[in-house]
Amino acid sequence: MYQQLYESRMEEAAGREIEDEFWLNDHDQWVTFSKYLYENGFYEQMSDSEVYEFEKKLCQITDGMNQVQSVHSINSFYNFGSIFRMKNFGMDLSLSKAEMIAIQESSICALEYLSDHFIPASLKDGFDQLIQRYRKHNDEIIANPAFSEDARNHELVRMKKNYESRGYLPARSDWDEYAIMQGNLSITQKDYQDFRNFLAKTLHSVTSHEDLQTKMKDIKAKYLDLATGNSKREDFRDDIWNHSKNIFLQIENYYSFLLPSNRPSQQAEKSSPSRP
Repeated sequence: MYQQLYESRMEEAAGREIEDEFWLNDHDQWVTFSKYLYENGFYEQMSDSEVYEFEKKLCQITDGMNQVQSVHSINSFYNFGSIFRMKNFGMDLSLSKAEMIAIQESSICALEYLSDHFIPASLKDGFDQLIQRYRKHNDEIIANPAFSEDARNHELVRMKKNYESRGYLPARSDWDEYAIMQGNLSITQKDYQDFRNFLAKTLHSVTSHEDLQTKMKDIKAKYLDLATGNSKREDFRDDIWNHSKNIFLQIENYYSFLLPSNRPSQQAEKSSPSRP
């Protein structure tokens, strides 16, 4: 089965790795960043433990997008066009677009922080260009996921209307109600872009661990406004948050690991421009 899944991934890449090196390690995207640094001598003066710690940062920062890519591949291979929230290998296989944007944008912000504070000036331009290619690579997955929470909820709305038009009154539960509420939302591309911009601006402004705690509360509120269509129903917001909270905990954890008190003693020579 692994071989079949691997072949499916290679078929999806279909030669695109020539222009997009992230297709070579699409489920371990940190490897592409580390390869660039290795080939340009970044690790030469480091001990094995220092290399390990730095690569662990890269792995943590990109792990969320690796999971998005894995979910996409598994859904493509198994064709999970299901109205049920599917789980496999411990992963939720029905992420919403808002969740995927949160994962991607926070990962990019963390990579940019890494570039500003840890990468030497001589390698920074190349590393920043790699970040932009990472964005482009993952934009494609987010724009065209094999299956999403949004698609599932829209399908539930369609089915409900179909049942009701024929006089059926299916049993309802709170879970169904929240899914129907989500399925009836009309979230525009501008709404998604505004959230993306807010997330980037907020994370780029983080200055300390205490500041991170405050900013994560702001991010949670903004995310819930987006994902609920600005609903004030606490039970609805709680349901959305229960589905998404591990994503934001992951973001907080790897950002916390990057902040000053957790930086390695040996820092790279760098310029540290402010991000827009």
